[in-house]
Amino acid sequence: VEFAPQFAQGLENGVGRTPALGWNTWNQFGCNVSAALILEQARLLVSTGLAEKGYKYVNIDDCWQNHTRDSHGKLQADAKRFPDGISALSKELDAMGLLLGIYSDVGTKTCAGYPGSSGSYEIDAATFAEWGISYLKFDTCSLTAAERKDPRPAYGEMSTALNSTGRPILYSMCNWGQHKSYQWAGGMANSWRTTEDIWPQWQRVVELLEANKDLAQYARPGAFNDMDMIEVGVNGHVFNQKLLPRTKLTSREAESHFSLWALMSSPLILGLDLSQAPQWALDIVGNDEVIAMNQDAAGHQGNLVAEVKHGSILGGKCVSLGNCTHTQVWRKQLAGVQSVGVVLFNRGDDWTENSPKWQVETVQIPFSKLGFAADVSVHVRDVLEHKDLGVMTGSVALPVPPHGVRTLVLKAVGGAAYA
Repeated sequence: VEFAPQFAQGLENGVGRTPALGWNTWNQFGCNVSAALILEQARLLVSTGLAEKGYKYVNIDDCWQNHTRDSHGKLQADAKRFPDGISALSKELDAMGLLLGIYSDVGTKTCAGYPGSSGSYEIDAATFAEWGISYLKFDTCSLTAAERKDPRPAYGEMSTALNSTGRPILYSMCNWGQHKSYQWAGGMANSWRTTEDIWPQWQRVVELLEANKDLAQYARPGAFNDMDMIEVGVNGHVFNQKLLPRTKLTSREAESHFSLWALMSSPLILGLDLSQAPQWALDIVGNDEVIAMNQDAAGHQGNLVAEVKHGSILGGKCVSLGNCTHTQVWRKQLAGVQSVGVVLFNRGDDWTENSPKWQVETVQIPFSKLGFAADVSVHVRDVLEHKDLGVMTGSVALPVPPHGVRTLVLKAVGGAAYA
Protein backbone atom coordinates (compact mmCIF):
# COMPACT_ATOMS: atom_id res chain seq x y z
CA VAL A 1 0.00 0.00 0.00
CA GLU A 2 1.29 3.45 -0.90
CA PHE A 3 0.06 6.73 0.52
CA ALA A 4 0.10 10.21 -0.93
CA PRO A 5 3.28 12.10 0.05
CA GLN A 6 2.88 14.66 2.81
CA PHE A 7 5.52 17.36 3.04
CA ALA A 8 4.72 18.51 6.56
CA GLN A 9 7.30 20.46 8.53
CA GLY A 10 9.27 18.63 11.18
CA LEU A 11 7.53 17.65 14.39
CA GLU A 12 7.33 20.66 16.69
CA ASN A 13 7.85 18.97 20.05
CA GLY A 14 10.84 20.99 21.22
CA VAL A 15 13.45 18.29 20.61
CA GLY A 16 15.28 16.66 17.72
CA ARG A 17 15.90 19.80 15.67
CA THR A 18 19.20 18.18 14.70
CA PRO A 19 19.75 14.40 14.37
CA ALA A 20 19.84 12.54 17.68
CA LEU A 21 23.21 11.60 19.19
CA GLY A 22 23.32 8.76 21.67
CA TRP A 23 23.91 5.11 22.48
CA ASN A 24 21.67 2.00 22.30
CA THR A 25 21.88 -1.49 23.78
CA TRP A 26 20.64 -3.60 20.87
CA ASN A 27 23.43 -4.07 18.35
CA GLN A 28 26.02 -5.28 20.84
CA PHE A 29 24.01 -6.59 23.79
CA GLY A 30 20.64 -7.69 22.35
CA CYS A 31 18.36 -8.79 25.17
CA ASN A 32 21.13 -8.76 27.78
CA VAL A 33 20.00 -5.44 29.24
CA SER A 34 20.03 -4.27 32.85
CA ALA A 35 20.31 -1.17 34.98
CA ALA A 36 23.92 -2.12 35.72
CA LEU A 37 24.75 -2.18 31.99
CA ILE A 38 23.06 1.16 31.36
CA LEU A 39 24.90 2.82 34.24
CA GLU A 40 28.24 1.34 33.14
CA GLN A 41 27.88 2.57 29.58
CA ALA A 42 26.53 5.95 30.70
CA ARG A 43 29.55 6.52 32.93
CA LEU A 44 31.80 5.60 30.02
CA LEU A 45 30.03 8.08 27.75
CA VAL A 46 31.01 10.71 30.28
CA SER A 47 34.57 9.53 31.00
CA THR A 48 35.47 9.09 27.32
CA GLY A 49 34.30 12.63 26.57
CA LEU A 50 31.56 11.45 24.18
CA ALA A 51 28.79 12.91 26.33
CA GLU A 52 30.45 16.32 26.13
CA LYS A 53 30.50 15.95 22.33
CA GLY A 54 26.71 15.61 22.31
CA TYR A 55 25.97 11.91 22.83
CA LYS A 56 23.32 12.46 25.49
CA TYR A 57 20.65 9.82 24.86
CA VAL A 58 21.25 6.43 26.55
CA ASN A 59 18.63 4.11 25.10
CA ILE A 60 17.38 0.78 26.44
CA ASP A 61 16.15 -1.30 23.52
CA ASP A 62 13.88 -4.38 23.71
CA CYS A 63 13.71 -6.86 26.64
CA TRP A 64 13.64 -4.40 29.56
CA GLN A 65 9.99 -5.24 30.29
CA ASN A 66 8.17 -7.68 32.48
CA HIS A 67 6.13 -10.13 30.41
CA THR A 68 2.89 -8.74 31.87
CA ARG A 69 1.47 -5.32 32.67
CA ASP A 70 0.61 -4.40 36.25
CA SER A 71 -2.90 -4.36 37.71
CA HIS A 72 -3.43 -0.82 36.38
CA GLY A 73 -2.48 -1.77 32.84
CA LYS A 74 0.94 -0.12 33.02
CA LEU A 75 4.13 -1.50 31.54
CA GLN A 76 6.58 -2.58 34.22
CA ALA A 77 10.30 -3.27 34.14
CA ASP A 78 11.84 -6.67 34.78
CA ALA A 79 12.44 -6.52 38.53
CA LYS A 80 15.64 -8.60 38.42
CA ARG A 81 17.29 -6.56 35.69
CA PHE A 82 16.02 -3.20 36.93
CA PRO A 83 15.56 -3.70 40.68
CA ASP A 84 15.05 0.00 41.44
CA GLY A 85 12.80 0.61 38.45
CA ILE A 86 13.16 2.82 35.41
CA SER A 87 12.41 6.11 37.16
CA ALA A 88 15.38 5.70 39.51
CA LEU A 89 17.62 4.88 36.57
CA SER A 90 16.45 7.98 34.74
CA LYS A 91 17.31 10.13 37.75
CA GLU A 92 20.82 8.65 37.92
CA LEU A 93 21.42 9.46 34.26
CA ASP A 94 20.02 12.94 34.74
CA ALA A 95 22.59 13.52 37.47
CA MET A 96 25.29 12.68 34.89
CA GLY A 97 23.85 15.17 32.40
CA LEU A 98 22.43 12.36 30.25
CA LEU A 99 18.91 11.42 29.10
CA LEU A 100 17.30 7.99 29.29
CA GLY A 101 15.59 6.50 26.24
CA ILE A 102 13.35 3.45 26.07
CA TYR A 103 11.78 1.06 23.57
CA SER A 104 8.26 -0.07 22.81
CA ASP A 105 6.27 -1.31 19.82
CA VAL A 106 3.26 -0.04 17.90
CA GLY A 107 1.90 -3.61 17.82
CA THR A 108 0.56 -5.99 20.43
CA LYS A 109 4.03 -7.38 21.25
CA THR A 110 7.58 -6.19 20.82
CA CYS A 111 9.93 -7.96 18.43
CA ALA A 112 11.24 -10.04 21.36
CA GLY A 113 7.72 -10.95 22.51
CA TYR A 114 7.18 -8.52 25.38
CA PRO A 115 3.99 -6.42 25.74
CA GLY A 116 3.58 -3.86 22.96
CA SER A 117 1.72 -0.58 23.14
CA SER A 118 -1.19 -1.32 20.79
CA GLY A 119 -4.37 -0.13 22.48
CA SER A 120 -2.38 1.46 25.34
CA TYR A 121 -0.72 4.44 23.67
CA GLU A 122 -1.94 7.05 26.14
CA ILE A 123 -1.15 5.08 29.28
CA ASP A 124 2.28 4.10 27.97
CA ALA A 125 3.16 7.65 26.97
CA ALA A 126 2.09 8.87 30.42
CA THR A 127 4.14 6.11 32.05
CA PHE A 128 7.23 7.03 30.06
CA ALA A 129 6.82 10.70 30.99
CA GLU A 130 6.32 9.77 34.65
CA TRP A 131 9.57 7.77 34.54
CA GLY A 132 11.52 10.69 33.09
CA ILE A 133 12.02 9.17 29.64
CA SER A 134 13.39 11.52 26.96
CA TYR A 135 13.52 9.28 23.85
CA LEU A 136 11.18 6.59 22.54
CA LYS A 137 12.17 4.08 19.89
CA PHE A 138 8.86 2.72 18.59
CA ASP A 139 9.14 -0.55 16.64
CA THR A 140 6.78 -2.34 14.25
CA CYS A 141 6.31 -6.02 15.20
CA SER A 142 3.07 -7.95 15.90
CA LEU A 143 0.79 -5.50 14.13
CA THR A 144 -2.96 -5.90 14.07
CA ALA A 145 -4.62 -6.33 10.68
CA ALA A 146 -5.64 -2.68 10.68
CA GLU A 147 -2.09 -1.57 11.57
CA ARG A 148 -0.62 -3.72 8.81
CA LYS A 149 -2.96 -2.14 6.28
CA ASP A 150 -2.30 1.44 7.41
CA PRO A 151 0.13 2.07 10.30
CA ARG A 152 -0.24 5.85 10.20
CA PRO A 153 -3.11 6.18 12.71
CA ALA A 154 -1.30 4.04 15.29
CA TYR A 155 2.01 5.87 14.97
CA GLY A 156 0.08 9.15 15.02
CA GLU A 157 -1.76 8.16 18.18
CA MET A 158 1.50 7.62 20.01
CA SER A 159 2.83 10.93 18.69
CA THR A 160 -0.23 12.72 20.05
CA ALA A 161 -0.02 10.83 23.34
CA LEU A 162 3.65 11.72 23.84
CA ASN A 163 3.04 15.39 23.09
CA SER A 164 0.05 15.43 25.46
CA THR A 165 2.26 14.47 28.40
CA GLY A 166 3.92 17.88 28.43
CA ARG A 167 7.34 16.26 28.61
CA PRO A 168 9.68 16.69 25.61
CA ILE A 169 10.26 13.13 24.33
CA LEU A 170 12.12 12.53 21.09
CA TYR A 171 9.98 10.20 18.99
CA SER A 172 11.93 7.73 16.85
CA MET A 173 9.67 5.67 14.58
CA CYS A 174 11.12 2.29 13.66
CA ASN A 175 8.81 0.92 10.98
CA TRP A 176 11.61 -0.16 8.62
CA GLY A 177 10.51 2.14 5.79
CA GLN A 178 7.29 0.24 5.23
CA HIS A 179 4.53 2.09 3.37
CA LYS A 180 7.21 4.62 2.34
CA SER A 181 7.08 6.21 5.78
CA TYR A 182 9.61 8.85 4.74
CA GLN A 183 6.78 10.44 2.75
CA TRP A 184 4.43 10.92 5.70
CA ALA A 185 6.28 10.53 9.01
CA GLY A 186 7.74 14.04 9.18
CA GLY A 187 4.66 15.55 10.79
CA MET A 188 4.46 13.01 13.60
CA ALA A 189 8.02 11.86 14.43
CA ASN A 190 11.51 13.31 14.84
CA SER A 191 13.04 10.46 12.85
CA TRP A 192 11.89 7.34 11.05
CA ARG A 193 13.72 4.24 9.95
CA THR A 194 13.90 3.86 6.18
CA THR A 195 15.03 0.21 5.98
CA GLU A 196 15.25 -2.99 7.98
CA ASP A 197 18.14 -3.51 10.39
CA ILE A 198 21.82 -2.81 9.92
CA TRP A 199 24.64 -5.17 10.95
CA PRO A 200 28.42 -4.57 10.92
CA GLN A 201 29.24 -5.80 7.42
CA TRP A 202 30.35 -3.62 4.49
CA GLN A 203 27.79 -5.01 2.07
CA ARG A 204 24.99 -4.02 4.47
CA VAL A 205 26.42 -0.52 4.96
CA VAL A 206 26.49 0.26 1.24
CA GLU A 207 23.07 -1.36 0.76
CA LEU A 208 21.51 1.02 3.30
CA LEU A 209 23.36 3.98 1.84
CA GLU A 210 21.95 3.13 -1.59
CA ALA A 211 18.43 2.83 -0.16
CA ASN A 212 18.61 6.37 1.22
CA LYS A 213 20.23 8.21 -1.68
CA ASP A 214 16.97 9.65 -3.07
CA LEU A 215 15.34 10.66 0.22
CA ALA A 216 17.01 14.03 0.91
CA GLN A 217 13.83 15.97 0.12
CA TYR A 218 12.08 14.51 3.17
CA ALA A 219 14.68 15.58 5.77
CA ARG A 220 14.50 18.91 7.59
CA PRO A 221 15.10 20.28 11.10
CA GLY A 222 13.10 18.15 13.51
CA ALA A 223 12.49 15.37 10.95
CA PHE A 224 15.21 13.01 9.71
CA ASN A 225 15.57 9.80 7.74
CA ASP A 226 17.08 7.21 10.09
CA MET A 227 19.55 4.88 8.35
CA ASP A 228 19.79 2.77 11.54
CA MET A 229 22.42 2.72 14.24
CA ILE A 230 26.18 3.23 14.06
CA GLU A 231 28.20 0.00 13.82
CA VAL A 232 31.64 1.47 14.56
CA GLY A 233 33.37 -0.88 17.02
CA VAL A 234 30.46 -3.36 17.14
CA ASN A 235 31.29 -7.07 17.07
CA GLY A 236 28.18 -8.65 15.63
CA HIS A 237 26.67 -11.33 13.42
CA VAL A 238 25.35 -11.40 9.88
CA PHE A 239 21.64 -10.47 9.94
CA ASN A 240 22.13 -9.90 13.71
CA GLN A 241 21.53 -13.63 14.20
CA LYS A 242 23.81 -15.31 16.74
CA LEU A 243 23.84 -18.62 14.85
CA LEU A 244 25.23 -16.91 11.74
CA PRO A 245 28.88 -15.91 11.18
CA ARG A 246 30.46 -13.12 13.18
CA THR A 247 31.22 -9.89 11.40
CA LYS A 248 32.66 -6.44 12.09
CA LEU A 249 33.79 -3.41 10.14
CA THR A 250 37.46 -2.61 9.64
CA SER A 251 38.65 0.75 10.94
CA ARG A 252 38.63 2.12 7.38
CA GLU A 253 35.10 0.88 6.77
CA ALA A 254 33.97 2.22 10.14
CA GLU A 255 35.33 5.68 9.35
CA SER A 256 33.51 5.68 6.01
CA HIS A 257 30.26 4.45 7.58
CA PHE A 258 30.37 7.19 10.21
CA SER A 259 31.20 9.96 7.71
CA LEU A 260 28.45 8.92 5.32
CA TRP A 261 25.78 8.63 8.03
CA ALA A 262 26.85 12.05 9.33
CA LEU A 263 26.63 13.62 5.87
CA MET A 264 23.21 12.05 5.35
CA SER A 265 21.91 13.71 8.55
CA SER A 266 21.01 10.34 10.01
CA PRO A 267 20.77 10.03 13.79
CA LEU A 268 24.12 8.87 15.18
CA ILE A 269 23.19 6.27 17.78
CA LEU A 270 26.23 4.25 18.85
CA GLY A 271 26.05 0.54 19.60
CA LEU A 272 29.57 -0.48 20.66
CA ASP A 273 30.50 -1.79 24.10
CA LEU A 274 32.29 1.25 25.49
CA SER A 275 34.06 -0.86 28.09
CA GLN A 276 35.86 -2.76 25.31
CA ALA A 277 36.09 -0.01 22.69
CA PRO A 278 39.40 0.32 20.84
CA GLN A 279 40.84 3.81 20.69
CA TRP A 280 40.42 4.01 16.91
CA ALA A 281 36.67 3.49 17.31
CA LEU A 282 36.41 6.20 19.97
CA ASP A 283 38.40 8.54 17.73
CA ILE A 284 36.02 7.97 14.81
CA VAL A 285 32.78 8.54 16.71
CA GLY A 286 34.35 11.40 18.69
CA ASN A 287 35.46 13.42 15.66
CA ASP A 288 34.12 16.88 16.46
CA GLU A 289 34.22 18.10 12.86
CA VAL A 290 32.28 15.15 11.48
CA ILE A 291 29.75 15.46 14.31
CA ALA A 292 29.39 19.17 13.49
CA MET A 293 28.60 18.27 9.87
CA ASN A 294 25.83 15.96 11.09
CA GLN A 295 24.52 18.52 13.57
CA ASP A 296 24.49 21.45 11.13
CA ALA A 297 21.51 23.67 11.93
CA ALA A 298 20.21 23.77 8.35
CA GLY A 299 19.18 20.12 8.66
CA HIS A 300 19.83 19.21 5.03
CA GLN A 301 20.47 15.58 4.10
CA GLY A 302 23.35 14.82 1.75
CA ASN A 303 22.79 13.59 -1.77
CA LEU A 304 24.77 11.81 -4.46
CA VAL A 305 26.17 14.25 -7.04
CA ALA A 306 28.63 12.09 -9.03
CA GLU A 307 29.31 8.40 -9.63
CA VAL A 308 31.89 6.56 -11.72
CA LYS A 309 31.68 2.82 -12.48
CA HIS A 310 34.03 0.88 -14.75
CA GLY A 311 34.37 -2.84 -15.38
CA SER A 312 31.96 -5.73 -14.99
CA ILE A 313 30.52 -5.73 -11.46
CA LEU A 314 28.24 -8.59 -10.45
CA GLY A 315 26.87 -9.04 -6.95
CA GLY A 316 29.23 -6.34 -5.72
CA LYS A 317 32.27 -8.20 -7.04
CA CYS A 318 34.54 -7.40 -9.97
CA VAL A 319 34.22 -10.13 -12.63
CA SER A 320 36.30 -8.33 -15.26
CA LEU A 321 39.66 -9.69 -16.39
CA GLY A 322 41.13 -6.38 -15.29
CA ASN A 323 40.31 -4.02 -12.44
CA CYS A 324 36.98 -2.39 -11.58
CA THR A 325 36.12 1.07 -10.27
CA HIS A 326 33.12 2.34 -8.32
CA THR A 327 33.50 5.80 -6.81
CA GLN A 328 30.95 8.34 -5.62
CA VAL A 329 30.81 11.94 -4.45
CA TRP A 330 28.23 12.96 -1.84
CA ARG A 331 27.36 16.56 -0.98
CA LYS A 332 25.54 18.20 1.93
CA GLN A 333 24.54 21.85 1.99
CA LEU A 334 25.63 23.41 5.29
CA ALA A 335 24.17 26.45 7.02
CA GLY A 336 25.13 29.58 5.10
CA VAL A 337 25.32 29.65 1.33
CA GLN A 338 29.11 29.41 1.18
CA SER A 339 29.72 26.03 2.80
CA VAL A 340 29.20 22.40 1.83
CA GLY A 341 30.19 19.06 3.30
CA VAL A 342 31.60 16.57 0.80
CA VAL A 343 32.50 12.89 0.97
CA LEU A 344 34.75 11.46 -1.75
CA PHE A 345 33.99 7.73 -1.59
CA ASN A 346 35.74 4.70 -3.08
CA ARG A 347 32.97 2.14 -2.66
CA GLY A 348 34.97 -0.77 -4.06
CA ASP A 349 34.04 -4.42 -3.63
CA ASP A 350 30.89 -5.05 -1.58
CA TRP A 351 32.61 -7.67 0.53
CA THR A 352 36.30 -6.91 1.21
CA GLU A 353 38.58 -3.90 1.10
CA ASN A 354 41.54 -6.10 0.09
CA SER A 355 40.44 -7.41 -3.31
CA PRO A 356 43.30 -7.01 -5.85
CA LYS A 357 40.78 -5.97 -8.50
CA TRP A 358 40.02 -2.71 -6.69
CA GLN A 359 42.68 -0.05 -6.27
CA VAL A 360 43.26 3.37 -4.73
CA GLU A 361 41.36 5.81 -6.96
CA THR A 362 41.76 9.54 -7.45
CA VAL A 363 38.25 10.86 -6.91
CA GLN A 364 37.73 14.22 -8.58
CA ILE A 365 34.78 16.57 -8.56
CA PRO A 366 34.45 19.97 -10.28
CA PHE A 367 33.35 22.69 -7.89
CA SER A 368 30.56 23.53 -10.33
CA LYS A 369 28.94 20.16 -9.53
CA LEU A 370 28.98 21.12 -5.87
CA GLY A 371 27.10 24.34 -6.60
CA PHE A 372 30.00 26.81 -6.69
CA ALA A 373 30.33 29.37 -9.46
CA ALA A 374 33.05 28.58 -12.00
CA ASP A 375 35.34 31.46 -10.98
CA VAL A 376 35.14 30.97 -7.20
CA SER A 377 38.18 29.92 -5.19
CA VAL A 378 37.34 27.33 -2.56
CA HIS A 379 38.98 26.60 0.79
CA VAL A 380 39.21 22.84 1.37
CA ARG A 381 39.50 21.24 4.81
CA ASP A 382 39.97 17.52 5.52
CA VAL A 383 37.84 16.96 8.62
CA LEU A 384 39.11 13.41 9.22
CA GLU A 385 42.72 14.59 9.37
CA HIS A 386 41.79 17.97 10.90
CA LYS A 387 43.94 19.54 8.23
CA ASP A 388 43.54 22.49 5.87
CA LEU A 389 44.35 21.44 2.30
CA GLY A 390 44.48 25.02 1.03
CA VAL A 391 42.58 27.12 -1.48
CA MET A 392 41.72 25.43 -4.78
CA THR A 393 40.08 26.48 -8.04
CA GLY A 394 38.12 24.44 -10.55
CA SER A 395 37.97 21.11 -8.74
CA VAL A 396 39.26 18.94 -5.95
CA ALA A 397 40.93 15.56 -6.60
CA LEU A 398 42.22 13.27 -3.85
CA PRO A 399 43.33 9.63 -3.62
CA VAL A 400 40.91 7.32 -1.81
CA PRO A 401 41.53 3.62 -0.95
CA PRO A 402 38.84 0.93 -1.42
CA HIS A 403 36.11 1.23 1.22
CA GLY A 404 37.61 4.59 2.19
CA VAL A 405 36.51 8.22 2.19
CA ARG A 406 37.95 11.69 2.22
CA THR A 407 35.55 13.84 4.21
CA LEU A 408 35.79 17.54 3.47
CA VAL A 409 34.26 20.89 4.27
CA LEU A 410 34.44 23.37 1.37
CA LYS A 411 33.93 27.11 1.78
CA ALA A 412 33.97 29.78 -0.89
CA VAL A 413 36.69 32.38 -0.46
CA GLY A 414 34.95 35.78 -0.55
CA GLY A 415 32.39 36.91 -3.08
CA ALA A 416 29.36 35.01 -4.28
CA ALA A 417 29.55 31.29 -3.60
CA TYR A 418 27.09 29.77 -6.02
CA ALA A 419 26.23 29.92 -9.66
